[in-house]
Amino acid sequence: MIFRRFLIFLLAVFLLAQTGCYYTNNIFTRSRVYRKVVITDLEGVLISSWVAEGPVWSYAPGYRFRAIERHLGGPIPVTTRYPNGWNVKVNGPNIVVMPCEKPRWMQELDGF
Repeated sequence: MIFRRFLIFLLAVFLLAQTGCYYTNNIFTRSRVYRKVVITDLEGVLISSWVAEGPVWSYAPGYRFRAIERHLGGPIPVTTRYPNGWNVKVNGPNIVVMPCEKPRWMQELDGF
């Protein structure tokens, strides 16, 4: 009986760990520092794209993270950079979180 409860507990933990639907749960990409957060509408048209420095946390309606760059879609695209970071909370119809490289402008600020 105790073994059955322990097995059910392990199965529940395993299922909860698999519910993440973005790439940061992958063991090979977990250590990357920068992530790209892309928000699109129901038709797949870009609403905004963010580059996050550090982890991206699931927040009740969406995600929260420390942004260093924002790209807005639409008829007049706008790119905004935040060298010191900006804490944001985002939500939208379709949100995809994926690992990315450090932006080139940040590498130039570091002197590389």
